[in-house]
Amino acid sequence: MTQKTIEKCVKVNIDGTANIVNQCISNSVKKLCYVSSIAAIGNSIENKEVTEENEWSVESSSNGYAITKYGAEMEVWRGSQEGIDVVIVNPGVILGPGFWTLNTGQFFSKVAKGFSFYTEGVTGFVGVKDVVKAMIQLTESSVKNEKFILVAQNNSFQEIFTLIANEFGKKPPSIRISKAVSNMLRRVDAVVTFITRKRRLITKASVNSLHGKTAYSSEKIKQVIDFNFEPTAQVIKEVCAIYSKENKTG
Repeated sequence: MTQKTIEKCVKVNIDGTANIVNQCISNSVKKLCYVSSIAAIGNSIENKEVTEENEWSVESSSNGYAITKYGAEMEVWRGSQEGIDVVIVNPGVILGPGFWTLNTGQFFSKVAKGFSFYTEGVTGFVGVKDVVKAMIQLTESSVKNEKFILVAQNNSFQEIFTLIANEFGKKPPSIRISKAVSNMLRRVDAVVTFITRKRRLITKASVNSLHGKTAYSSEKIKQVIDFNFEPTAQVIKEVCAIYSKENKTG
């Protein structure tokens, strides 16, 4: 991330959350639900599934986004010390319709047009409707001062792209991109960005995300409020149908 981007994340994630918490305190808001990220959850120990108990530390992270999301969580916990009931959700990679040219929306728009590349990275995925449903149920429940990982399933990016390709009737990705190649492209992107002053497309954090292999556990929320997640394949099926309708494909 560039220094400018990091400063923007600090302003939005940390300062913005601090302002919301302060307003909640001033106006005697009963309960606050904050959407964080699995980026603010600690690393896996001995290749075990990551849970809410995994301790995050700034020393182990070079991801500016993760640092600011963790900083935002600290503001929320400050609110809990000043009389507000809080819950924090840490979603995995969120899949949902809309914003087809940004973030995970590009998974669908690129594969719909034919996309041959994949990485073997593994992470947790969750549908946007489940994130909203979990937030509502947790906010309306008696649960307070707890955080919850929201992950329906742990999948590889190859599996996700293949599921999307199958829904669109496209050939699944077949060309594996190694981490070395991704890092080479990242350096090229850095030069292009310096010349054009446009936003970075490939960052160190995104490379680590695409090639890292981390599994996350959502057992806590399943046990606490008896929550059930929609399977990844079903989420992708629904999102692909919306994409096809909006873009008149298929």
